[in-house]
Amino acid sequence: MKSQNTLLAEQCERPKSKEEAFAQCMQAARGEKGAMATESVASNCRLLLK
Repeated sequence: MKSQNTLLAEQCERPKSKEEAFAQCMQAARGEKGAMATESVASNCRLLLK
């Protein structure tokens, strides 16, 4: 079984579309604790689509 670090490294090395990068960013935002932290991460994710 691959380690979490190996899986994350493979995801980072793979080219992504803007939409795929946005979706991964929003998944990470869901893991944040607190509404303000989530909103901050989500607003940064939206910048990926520009």
